[in-house]
Amino acid sequence: MRNRVIHGWRGWLAGLAVLLVSLFVLPPSTGFVNAFEPGKNLIWALLLAVLARLAARSRTQPTSWFLLGGALLLWMIGRTLARPLPLREITVLAGWLMPLLFLLVAARLEPDEDDHMVLGWLLLVAGGIQATLMLLQYAGLDPFFSATTGTFDYRPARMIGTIGYQNQAAEFLALSLAGLFLLRRITLSAGLLSSVILFAVLLTANRGCILGLAVAGGAVLICVGLSRQVSRRRLVVMLGGAVSLMVLAVALMPATRSRLWEVVVAPQESAAVASRLNMARMGLEMIRERPLVGWGAGEYAYQYLERLGGLLPAEKSIGVLASVVYAREAHNDAIQFGAEFGLPALVVAGCLLVLLLVSGLRQLRPDAGREQGGSQEPEAASSAGRRMLAALVIHVIVFMSVTSSFSFTWQTCMAGPMAGLLLGWNAGGVSRPSVLHNRLHAFFSVFATVCVLGLLLLHARALVLEWRFSRAMEQGDLNRAERVIGRHDYRHQALLGAAFAKAGELERAGTHLESAIQGWQDVLLFNNLGHVYAAQGRWRGALPVYQAWARTGIRHDEALWNLAITHERLGDLQSAAATRLRKHALFPKRSKNEELMQTVVLLVRVGKLDSAQTLLAEFERRCARVQAGWTAEWENLAGALLLRRQQPQAAAQRFRRALKMNPALESARRNLDNLERSHLGPPLPAGN
Repeated sequence: MRNRVIHGWRGWLAGLAVLLVSLFVLPPSTGFVNAFEPGKNLIWALLLAVLARLAARSRTQPTSWFLLGGALLLWMIGRTLARPLPLREITVLAGWLMPLLFLLVAARLEPDEDDHMVLGWLLLVAGGIQATLMLLQYAGLDPFFSATTGTFDYRPARMIGTIGYQNQAAEFLALSLAGLFLLRRITLSAGLLSSVILFAVLLTANRGCILGLAVAGGAVLICVGLSRQVSRRRLVVMLGGAVSLMVLAVALMPATRSRLWEVVVAPQESAAVASRLNMARMGLEMIRERPLVGWGAGEYAYQYLERLGGLLPAEKSIGVLASVVYAREAHNDAIQFGAEFGLPALVVAGCLLVLLLVSGLRQLRPDAGREQGGSQEPEAASSAGRRMLAALVIHVIVFMSVTSSFSFTWQTCMAGPMAGLLLGWNAGGVSRPSVLHNRLHAFFSVFATVCVLGLLLLHARALVLEWRFSRAMEQGDLNRAERVIGRHDYRHQALLGAAFAKAGELERAGTHLESAIQGWQDVLLFNNLGHVYAAQGRWRGALPVYQAWARTGIRHDEALWNLAITHERLGDLQSAAATRLRKHALFPKRSKNEELMQTVVLLVRVGKLDSAQTLLAEFERRCARVQAGWTAEWENLAGALLLRRQQPQAAAQRFRRALKMNPALESARRNLDNLERSHLGPPLPAGN
């Protein structure tokens, strides 16, 4: 009876934790800016702590790859803490550490066949629940987040499940399919669950995820097929059938087909491709500057906007602006990892994955069971089980390697920890390592346990901080919110600074925003800090902020307009006029009438009469097409411009038309009277 109670208990522990993590969402009433990830990270950290406690009782030690993982763990933490501001973007370090810690801890769990089967079923159930919810969201029947997903016209974008983001939800589904390889045999119900999961993945139109699944599936078929000495003809037929089914499924899904076809036919015209190339170039630039030691975790996110401004041309075209997005990840984990931790660390991480893959492939050898000490199971059953576990390793490593080339899969709150857990779960070990290895294993095991506890405290503090800060901000108690946050909570400093600016407390707003920009950068922070400086009349302080914003190309029209006003307030009318002209040329439909009028007046003041005439004529033609917007004030301005261009007769006609449109317009009457008396062009009226 006791054995029944503990039947597959490790599988129940890990599987139920994965299910809970995937479903856990903070209710909207909490006021959290991010209702999805904080709770998930804390549950993962709790699971890590429990698994670390269980692993401490194990007498099995993983093989040499464990030492590589421990050394990498030590370097990642040490390099990040050695920065001048070690807590800047510290959550990025937590994201990188989670998969590695799961790998190191889970490798000592010693799961048995019952554990495999229970975990496999729970993974499929978790994936099936998410897939069902995502299909409902696709159909516009979201039972939980309709207020959010209902705003998306693009259907695949609605498929966030309870993960929070469509790409991450698709990656979770793809990894949950690994549950198939943990079952004793694939039953009809397991096949149906997997089909629903695969269908949902295809509907998400996530190109990297679909490609990763296709490559991983092909690798599994080839490796398992060759291990069973399948004939080449049969193997080709199996691969051809799988590829045909995948192509047919994609062809029957319009959104998925169009997104894949866009990249295949015209990648140079794809904004997604162009933006990822920019991200990759920035990461490679960081690697070239510090190839050996890197910059530390989170530096890519912090330096992104600054480097983006240096990467793009000063004079940006519409095509350039279309490829610009705000990102906190390089969308290529290898490049970002190399930039943040150096090329040697990247090589170590690559070797770690290769060793894990090799250990999985060894399970396909006919004598693998005897090399590991034999088995009491029948040879056929043992061989089939080894092939399935090897397939799991191949599936996870190949899928994560492909998708992380286009996304940031290892850093996410679902795919990264799940991949680490699944790889460690199947890593296995030896019972009698050498004395030196035993001591090193003991050191790294203790160090990993300390890191697990640190990660648990970090995520617990983040959740409590977010809760207390959100409650204070919702109640409008800015003083309480100020007491809650610390000096290094840079993102919260930015939020609080914006709140103080809105409340009119500019001094306190400036203090918090200046503190925030040391460890957090986004366009909204530039906007708020520039606004505070401008409201205080500190135009020289506002100038570099608006210049940095304009260099990024993000929300470029707003940045250019603010920059032009700053130049004007500092007396640099030439730069102000040039900046306004650039703004109107790039975004003609976003220019308000009063902004255009101010620009024409400014151009005349600096002597750019041709530019002023061109801008005014274009606006007049646009107003004629829509039959609105051209007023007596514009006619008066046109007349004043003609006077400056020494065309008094044409100017007089404009003034008369202005008075016909609005007889009470005194400036037009005054201009006409002066013209008739002197036939000279008076100065432009200041009010126009």
